[in-house]
Amino acid sequence: MDTIFHKLKKNDIKYQEYVMRGNGLFDEYKEFVTRESMLAGKVRKNTGKPRSYTDFIIRLLYAYDLYYDCSIDDFGSMGCFFKLDTFIKTPEMYVFNRKIGNFYSASLSAFYRFLLEYLEADYVDDRKLSINFLDEIDPDTYSDERPKKVFLNNRFIYPRNPRIAQAAKEQANWKCDMDANHITFTSQFDDNPYMEAHHLIPMAVQDFYENSLDFVGNIICLCPTCHRKIHYAIDSDKKEMLQVLFKKRKQAYEDKGISITLQDLYKHYGM
Repeated sequence: MDTIFHKLKKNDIKYQEYVMRGNGLFDEYKEFVTRESMLAGKVRKNTGKPRSYTDFIIRLLYAYDLYYDCSIDDFGSMGCFFKLDTFIKTPEMYVFNRKIGNFYSASLSAFYRFLLEYLEADYVDDRKLSINFLDEIDPDTYSDERPKKVFLNNRFIYPRNPRIAQAAKEQANWKCDMDANHITFTSQFDDNPYMEAHHLIPMAVQDFYENSLDFVGNIICLCPTCHRKIHYAIDSDKKEMLQVLFKKRKQAYEDKGISITLQDLYKHYGM
């Protein structure tokens, strides 16, 4: 492993090829690591952590290609993370990672948390849920099978069907699933209380599941405050919300043949 990793230097053409293939992904990853470090209060002036973590991920990709004699196509995917995670657990890589202080596994863990944010396009503009727009969506396009990715906002993501999000809100009677007493305002698009749809199992982790995650049972109806809370609150508050919501949706997952535990859900939120 020492030989493989020492082959790739920052100024090498091969290193720059990986950067180019990332199409801006690694710049966003560096920004994420910087922001995460700032929130943790661990940023020093001129810290090299974001650059180091990025170098470690690129070197992992390079080593994976050499080790398996194949290349990962889409760096910005959970499929990429899964492959690198499998690679890092091989006996050779495990020993090497331990030898250098687990820096590669730490970088990969941060990369997973980054992908959760990078792939999560959960906020849907309610103008897209207007009656006219909904009428343009083919109601027969739904399938229990994992959907094909689409290219949107410079990345490949799994599509969300706005009809399904609308149906989830209707099923909740336009009330917040965390607290039905949460009052919002009347939406100008459909004259209902303004609520937002949120995939409890994030679409960002669709790669880990064979069945589609875009179904009514996986979509919760939240007021704007609760929606932002489940994304941006401290971990203890997030866990409290996830416990309540998972209990409500557990049977729906079993009915769809989706195997998931509360601990799995915590991990899907980076905890």
